[in-house]
Amino acid sequence: MKIYNYNQTTKEFVNESKAVLSPLEKDKYIIPANATEVEVINEKDGFARCFIEKEWKYVIDNRDKTYYLNGEKVVFNLGDEITDDMTLNKFTDEEVLKDAKEK
Repeated sequence: MKIYNYNQTTKEFVNESKAVLSPLEKDKYIIPANATEVEVINEKDGFARCFIEKEWKYVIDNRDKTYYLNGEKVVFNLGDEITDDMTLNKFTDEEVLKDAKEK
């Protein structure tokens, strides 16, 4: 029987494997912690597949993105969203212009 393993902390899909039959109970499979027999959902760009409340759900995944907030790099965790006050540039256009004028 196939089982689907997920990370203990983030609950995101790790891999699939096979459950083993119990040596104590006939026709009963052993499902380890952080695994389920519920089939994992298909991959979706920009999302992680997480096992939450006994089902697979899509959770936004911006962990590989680089954004800045008030000049500081934002470190995203699984589920963190990009907000309107974040920018792709470390400095605003005004700060760059001011720095160039000073030099």
